[in-house]
Amino acid sequence: LRSLELLCPGCEFLAKAEHMNPSGTGKDRMALAMLEKAAQELGEQGTVVEGSSGSTVIALAPLVVAKGYKLIAVVPDDVSEEKRNHLL
Repeated sequence: LRSLELLCPGCEFLAKAEHMNPSGTGKDRMALAMLEKAAQELGEQGTVVEGSSGSTVIALAPLVVAKGYKLIAVVPDDVSEEKRNHLL
């Protein structure tokens, strides 16, 4: 940021740091919005089924557990082992 400051003295620079979200992805807000909408139909118990390449379901999983729902995550065979490990 120091180099940006040289280009624009006195300017304030803000950065969006999605990697600092609880899931480490940029999908946390979207996952929360999805779950809040689904909760209207699920009530107090239910099962969330999510088909994703990884990041969405990684963000969704802890939210689903916190709400007391069950999660079925459907991911493609070629999803990285690292992402799979987040879901176990």
